[in-house]
Amino acid sequence: MLFIMLILSSLHINSQVINESAIRAELQKRNIDEQKFKDELLKRGIDITKIDPTNTKELARIESEVKAVADMLEKESKTQQIVSGSLDANNKVIEQKEKATKKAMEEAEVNQASKQSPEKKDTLKKGTTLKEANADNLKEKQKEELPEPITFGQQIFRDNSLKLFRTAEDAKPPRTYILGVGDVVSISIFGTSSINFAKEISKDGYIQPDKLPRYYLSGLTVDQAEKLLIKSIRNYALFSPEEFQLSVTTARTLNVNIFGEVYNNGSFNISAVNTAFNALVAAGGPTNLGSVRKIKLLRPGQKPKTIDVYQFLNDPAVSQEFYLQENDYIQVPAADKLVTIYGAVNRPYRYELLENENLNALIKYAAGLLPNAVKRNIQVTRVENDKATIIDINYNDLLSKKGDFDLRNGDIIKVNTLTQDVKNIVSIEGAVEESGEFSFVEGMKLSDLLSKTKLLENAIKETAYLRRLNEDLITVKYELVNITSALKNPMSSENILLRKGDVLTIRALADFKESKELKIDGAVRKPGSYEQGDSSLKVSDVLFLSGGLDEKAAAFGYLFRNKNGFEKTQEYVYIDLAKIIKNPNDPANHILQPNDSIYVYYSETFIDKSYVKISGAVRNPTEILFNPSLSVKDVLLMAGGLKQEASTNRIDVYRLNFGDEKKTNTLAARLSLSDDNDLSKAADFKIQPNDIIIVREAPEYELQRTVSIIGEVTYPGEYALIKENTNLVDIVEMAGGTTLEAYLDGATLYRKEDSLGFIVINLKEAIKNKKSNHNIILQQSDVLEIPKQNDIVSIIGASNYDELYPDKLTRNGKINVAYESNKSAIYYINNFAGGLDENADAKRITVQHKNGKIEKVKRFLFIKKYPKVKEGSVINIPFKKIKTEAEKKEQKDIDWGDVLKNSITQATAILSLILLVRSVD
Repeated sequence: MLFIMLILSSLHINSQVINESAIRAELQKRNIDEQKFKDELLKRGIDITKIDPTNTKELARIESEVKAVADMLEKESKTQQIVSGSLDANNKVIEQKEKATKKAMEEAEVNQASKQSPEKKDTLKKGTTLKEANADNLKEKQKEELPEPITFGQQIFRDNSLKLFRTAEDAKPPRTYILGVGDVVSISIFGTSSINFAKEISKDGYIQPDKLPRYYLSGLTVDQAEKLLIKSIRNYALFSPEEFQLSVTTARTLNVNIFGEVYNNGSFNISAVNTAFNALVAAGGPTNLGSVRKIKLLRPGQKPKTIDVYQFLNDPAVSQEFYLQENDYIQVPAADKLVTIYGAVNRPYRYELLENENLNALIKYAAGLLPNAVKRNIQVTRVENDKATIIDINYNDLLSKKGDFDLRNGDIIKVNTLTQDVKNIVSIEGAVEESGEFSFVEGMKLSDLLSKTKLLENAIKETAYLRRLNEDLITVKYELVNITSALKNPMSSENILLRKGDVLTIRALADFKESKELKIDGAVRKPGSYEQGDSSLKVSDVLFLSGGLDEKAAAFGYLFRNKNGFEKTQEYVYIDLAKIIKNPNDPANHILQPNDSIYVYYSETFIDKSYVKISGAVRNPTEILFNPSLSVKDVLLMAGGLKQEASTNRIDVYRLNFGDEKKTNTLAARLSLSDDNDLSKAADFKIQPNDIIIVREAPEYELQRTVSIIGEVTYPGEYALIKENTNLVDIVEMAGGTTLEAYLDGATLYRKEDSLGFIVINLKEAIKNKKSNHNIILQQSDVLEIPKQNDIVSIIGASNYDELYPDKLTRNGKINVAYESNKSAIYYINNFAGGLDENADAKRITVQHKNGKIEKVKRFLFIKKYPKVKEGSVINIPFKKIKTEAEKKEQKDIDWGDVLKNSITQATAILSLILLVRSVD
């Protein structure tokens, strides 16, 4: 019953409609995989697809099995979390220390830059953080590693067509961009009134210009926000709408979760300027198995949106419909229907089709058929029953009947090409000055073609060949012709009549001459080929012709000789160049034969290059080419010297020691420096090839860290973290304690580390009990703010306050009233705001306290418990969500009222689970 009761307790039953999303949330809360839950029930003989939902006895019977399966899967999930947490804990201390060190070095760089140039300091502060830089490097590396796209649409995520924008400076948000908390908007008014200011949208969703009311912009588009501000600010300034401009100067960041068939699953912190299409770039885009047509954008409380890359390629403006919100999910499923088309189409590729798309849609995506496509016979290769079959399609008939052809996953479509007709040309090639194609004219003879060019002097005129097509215009035949006779007597039968497509081939005497080339390559000044002729050239002769040996030449080379020109008979002859240079008559100076090839080797080819590597706490970790003259001091200087955090008594050297049979062992030497950074214990230490030198960091090295405390303390300002694990109470005591006006319940903590932002704290409880979990340990650059006591409570949203108060009290869209202790939200609404509006959503009322904590209405059975209000709290009354016509129709079609009337409470819960798991299919 525990599982059933947990689900029921998470539901809000209104008008006998069960909220299935609440059931899904409960399963996720208990870390129960829906598909695994279904499979486990099948193992126990429960097939939910075959259960009669109207049979209450059957539902009651499986109740115990449902509970047992849920408890077992929840226990397995918790066990895995414990194991994973234990493994992560082992590295936590090291990771935190490395993070703190990197952060300190960044700040040191900013401080150093500020001494040189204030502009440089600002650039470093506003520029790419270390984390962002690493993310960019990962993306560049990922781009290199991604495979070539095989499905049309994948390429936009792999060829830099789409980019992931980091800030509003990278991409200007369009007019459809939805504003949210953290966005910085700039307002410019020019003309009679000149006003310019930039404001960040607060956590409550508004901006507060100086001497102007608050304006709630969160949730509005840029265009809507501009119209709202024009209408309102014109009450305080003189300008026309054309003299007003609103722009987003800094876009907020938000977390987006991307999972499924992508290269990098996980959560990504990106700029809100990005659409869902840009966000997919961060995850590498869909894999070669992933869909590009049925990607889902999931947002709590809303119906999923389908992202179709083909729709985007056809109309890029569609991306503006997919702006992101905090904690959105993007799911990329596997593609279901992939087909390939090739041949006479403009864009042969593999395409993903939707279920209702077939041959017509495929040809459209392939950019249509080529003009020479054979429409009467398009062939589809399909695998059925483990056999490949070919289906012939007369596409002309389909077009005339406005029909289509159903395609299946894996189909391969071939569009054949028309065979080109024989061109109206004749050609000549070979021993002529101008070869090529010439226009054919009826009655044209052999002499006419020869007159269009000039024969070479060594052309063979008595024997030439005319290649011509047979009657089928496909096969060919060759006819022997005598050019001399045709030219000497044009009226003779030798001057034959030509046909279109004829090709005349004339050979030269040189074509039948045996080649006697010699080649030389490698370490010579002019490598190349040289004709041997009838001379008996030697190795020294070819060396001379090639400009002599290069200064880096080795003292030997090789002569490669193929007998009779066959590679399998190749011989290798060693050439002693030193002997040949000293005595050209030495037998080593071989007489060369036709097609001999000489290669002179470079001396450095036979020398192994080795390096010395240095890393660790040095300014420029590097690799240095080894030379026996290299010392430890040289290596340290070439690496830029030691960093400030370097440990001078811990320099480790790792070395390969080559023993018998070339086996290697790694040895280590430990060096240290004296106070003046001169080598002390390593004066005689010699560097060897492939040494690795690592300079260790001082174990307790850490730059000063500071935090700030502002507000109601005796001495507000900046304080150093002078001890380990300095907490909230420590910093309050260092600041002399709180003042009499301090409002501890409204204290807030802002953490810049990792861009975490505001943290909800309970400073009163921390001061009361220093050992409690509320006494949070502080980190570098934390800001603790303790406000003055605030005895005002604000009410905004769907109440009837506008019927009670004049406009001047409600101009900001809310009313402010005096605080009364120990009263709930509904008390303030009823007594000061005229009660709830008829369209108010009472179950979603929230109270936001001064410290940022938000409490909502709790429900037990049919009793609502409204949250208590504290000093400075804001009561928010949302309006009811308006259902679309489709949602109303869906609610009308599914009569859950009948289900509730005919089933007991436990059976209803089980039925809801069954419907949920079925939806997974």
